[in-house]
Amino acid sequence: MEMCNRISSMVSYSLLDWVFYVDQIEKDTLMKYMDAVLRTRECENMITFMQGCFRKELLTEILDKIPVTIGIDIESGIPLDFRHPKALKFSTMEYREARWITVDDLKSVRIPGSVMLGTTNFDCSDINEFLKYWINCEEHMMRSISLTLKEGTVINRIVLSDQLVTGQFYSDVGYHVYVRAKNHKNLKFPLGILFIYAKNKIEFWTFKSDEYSEIYGMLESLDKKKDLEMELKNLEDSRDKRKEEISTELEQLEKQLNEKEEKGYIFTFYFHSKKETASTSETSNYSIETDHKNDEARGDTKPINVLISIGTLPESIQT
Repeated sequence: MEMCNRISSMVSYSLLDWVFYVDQIEKDTLMKYMDAVLRTRECENMITFMQGCFRKELLTEILDKIPVTIGIDIESGIPLDFRHPKALKFSTMEYREARWITVDDLKSVRIPGSVMLGTTNFDCSDINEFLKYWINCEEHMMRSISLTLKEGTVINRIVLSDQLVTGQFYSDVGYHVYVRAKNHKNLKFPLGILFIYAKNKIEFWTFKSDEYSEIYGMLESLDKKKDLEMELKNLEDSRDKRKEEISTELEQLEKQLNEKEEKGYIFTFYFHSKKETASTSETSNYSIETDHKNDEARGDTKPINVLISIGTLPESIQT
């Protein structure tokens, strides 16, 4: 403790991150130091736990004590049946062993920072379920989340985008899926981008609408087009004057979309009703100039193929 106090007196609290080696320290000693750190506010950034494996009782006691305003990084093993109400409420968190985390856990996240998960039990259908929830959520959930899909998972783009309005990008770096939150007016970051990399590693980041303005605008137009077409379909057998209004709106929207075709990249629009399959869907082609500033920052300097889709994707582009 004397060494701990000396270090604390020499360095600003805001610069201190504490690392506990679980397999090299007894429980009583670990708790003694952690209590001292929390009591004297000697940690304002991150507490990290390395090596070894936690017992449920010890990890529960630790998470009970740590305030949610502090970030945690747990590199140690965690039992697969572990549960804790605060586990995904810390300002920023990283769990190397995350197979105990469920999709419902991800849906419960409401933090300003990021979630970083190592090994998980998630597959493509789980990610699709998470994306659907994020799109319809009324609140800010997180700035980003990264994870590795379940071992043996094969990326299936049809499953990932099922019943979603998406912009899909292919490049040498990876495969990107763009989605737009429905509560876009009240969210600071209404644009979500799912980055899919090698070895089943994925990242989901949220952005302001103007950071990818062209893509966001296209998603906005396609959302509107989908809603109008669904409304028109529901009025199919009626003589409601609204049918004529919708048809006019759709014509104007089609014109706006087609006006973009001189700007460069081709977008393909797919929509499938519940009775339709990928082989029976109708398609329309549009073009739009995309903003590459963010992609260039990630190293995506080569031209990329772009697909905008609503619903599932055709089998021909599954892989």
